Amino acid sequence: MGGALIQAGVSAGTVSARDISVYDVDRAKALAIKSKCPVLAANSVREAVDKAQYIFLCVKPQQMKELMAEISRCVTPKQCLISIAAGVSTASLEKMLSGAVPVIRTMPNTPALVQCGMTAVTKGRYAREHHLRFAMKFFSSVGEAVSLPEKAFHAVTAVSGSGPAYLFYLAESLQKSAEDLGLDRKTAELLARQT
Repeated sequence: MGGALIQAGVSAGTVSARDISVYDVDRAKALAIKSKCPVLAANSVREAVDKAQYIFLCVKPQQMKELMAEISRCVTPKQCLISIAAGVSTASLEKMLSGAVPVIRTMPNTPALVQCGMTAVTKGRYAREHHLRFAMKFFSSVGEAVSLPEKAFHAVTAVSGSGPAYLFYLAESLQKSAEDLGLDRKTAELLARQT
């Protein structure tokens, strides 16, 4: 998801590739992103976040604690963290940091990979309006974005976060029904996917 967000933000002109530094514990993943978009592939978390104004946390929720332990040693209140991890509140992230570091929480969905996403955005206790504006602009470059209070994020996760999986299931069911009605697989897939 991180790589897709970078590509979308760069192609929309929201961010410049030369201003982006990426880091992944799996160096091959960072280099794969670099091969698609001319970003800097950092060798460490510290190198990646050192001069960053906005730091995107694109990890699974169960990886967040370990990442935050590393990041907390090198971020400052002049930077802003933007998390895409489902279920990890701004308060949880703020507790893992030392100091008043601004935090933005987002809930994008998989259609963001093809710039048709839906992202909810909220700000934490230390984030300011300009942080929220940047996040809204950025996530609007991968689809639609809406600013909501954090208490709405459970509903957002249920509707737009999980919703694409149900729609994919429906498309698969349409395809199977079309095949059962006598259409060939290729045509049935095309009809279901385009519908």
